[in-house]
Amino acid sequence: LRMTEFSKLSEESAPKPEEESIKGPAPLPQEQSGASEEPTEKEAVKLSEPSMELATRLLGRVKECVWGWAQHPFDGSYGHRLFSLKETADFLKLPEARADFTCYIEPNALQKWVDESLGDTELAQAFEELIKEKEYNNCSLILRIHKEKELIMPFEKLLRQRFEQCEELLGEETGA
Repeated sequence: LRMTEFSKLSEESAPKPEEESIKGPAPLPQEQSGASEEPTEKEAVKLSEPSMELATRLLGRVKECVWGWAQHPFDGSYGHRLFSLKETADFLKLPEARADFTCYIEPNALQKWVDESLGDTELAQAFEELIKEKEYNNCSLILRIHKEKELIMPFEKLLRQRFEQCEELLGEETGA
């Protein structure tokens, strides 16, 4: 009797051949929800223009550093002390020039350094949102290591965006 109930449920929930041919095959779940487009929209954060004071500070060096790690398959891992926005953005861009390198900065440390040492609260808040969006704090250490490039690239783009904003603003003021 139970087996009969199961087969009736299976028949009722299965699409009927005539319905499938009229509507066509059901779209994949990713296509329905638009999940494939969502990450690119969220990663395209537009930061507001910094003040002259903030731009000047961001283009300089600070006393406190953030640690970055460059990993090479043959040479191992190297720690790098980074003292400026430009150094940090350039450091994270290194893997594009050298595919055998992986460069990484722990996102929570980067967010804290940007907020407390550089004083850019808007950029720090954007980093905080990325950390939540990428569920960085919920990833296991193994997953973090495996996905370092994927996790850190949106941070590099925001650093680069802010650096370019500062250069443009100060270049306009000096007439350069």
